[in-house]
Formats: sequence, C-alpha cells, structure tokens
Amino acid sequence: MIDPRPIWQRTAEQRARAARRLDRERRKARGLRTPRLRTILLVELDAISMPAWARRKAIRGLTITASTVWLGRIDGRVLERLDRQCGGHPKVTSERYRRCRVCKRPLLGLDAEHRLELDRRWAGDGTPCSQECVEIAAARQKRKGGGMIRRG
Repeated sequence: MIDPRPIWQRTAEQRARAARRLDRERRKARGLRTPRLRTILLVELDAISMPAWARRKAIRGLTITASTVWLGRIDGRVLERLDRQCGGHPKVTSERYRRCRVCKRPLLGLDAEHRLELDRRWAGDGTPCSQECVEIAAARQKRKGGGMIRRG
C-alpha cells in the first residue's frame, strides 16, 4: 500500500522502501533483471531409486549418482517427500548456486556469491570468475572457430 502522506513526513525506512520500489519498477520497465542467487538441494535417497524425472531435471554440470542428485529447491523437496513416504530418511543439503556467464560452469557457495557480486557491477557480465574461467572460455571460442577468418 502506498503511503498517502507527503514524502517529507515519512520515516527514513518508508522513504527507503519507496525508493527501492521505484527503482524496481524503473528496472522492470527497461527490461533489466536484478541478479540473484538460487538455492539448490543435494538429495541423497534412502528408500527409492532415482526417478527418471529427477534425472531429467538435474542441474547440468553437477554430479548425479544412483542415489544422489542436485535439483532445484522445489523439485528437491518433492523428491525428499517421495522418499519419506516410502519409509526412507533422505539426507538433504542446501547450497547457494549461480552459473558463470563467461565459462557457463555451475558455481556453489562462496564462488556463487563472488559471481553474484561481479554480475551486480555495471560491467560485470564479461568479467571472468577465475583463471580457469578464462581458459575454459578461450577453449570454447577455439572449438567454435572464433577468431579465425574463414575464406572461400
């Protein structure tokens, strides 16, 4: 609800909240999205085998075994509930997640938070997340034939 009082009569917290809301609306109007971290879950199953839908929805680039899988927050909770209903005691580990825009690697924990800070900067889109990131991106460009002039 918008406060009907003039802006100079509002508290500092109300003014800050109104400024954040206005900033969000302006960014949305321009088509800009605020970068965020995702929460993903490592689900270790106990009573059931890995369902096919869980393999399909697993996060690319992270390990999948016969009894463990990395899933998004909602899918991970669904899989946990299925295992509990079948009498198991699944182990669920929550982790912060973000994918690097340069090398496309999945980043977890502190690496993900570091990538988020880079993405929040004005020119952070092309900033590499690490030295390996530069090498992976260069190898990807080389495989695609980037930088070579094709003739004929």
